[in-house]
Amino acid sequence: MVKMWAIVLVVLSALVVLLLGWELLYSEEPYASSVAVKQIYRDYFSGKVTKVVYDATGSENLSAYRADCAQNDGVFEECGNICAPGASACVEVCAVTCML
Repeated sequence: MVKMWAIVLVVLSALVVLLLGWELLYSEEPYASSVAVKQIYRDYFSGKVTKVVYDATGSENLSAYRADCAQNDGVFEECGNICAPGASACVEVCAVTCML
């Protein structure tokens, strides 16, 4: 009887470890932004942010967007596209973006 409980305990412990590992591996990293963001693209497997499309109308000063992108160690693009990285088809529309 004790042997069976030991096996059950080991199996349950292994399941808990697997679930915690899965959560740590595939949890999404937060993206902190001081400006309005329209879309955040993430890597499918790692959950890391790869691209940010800002909610800019074009009439405002872009320095806040530049600063936000630099703060997140990204590459600022005043006229980037709105599509996900690696998209096979994309509408060519200028958008203020940050590639990370």
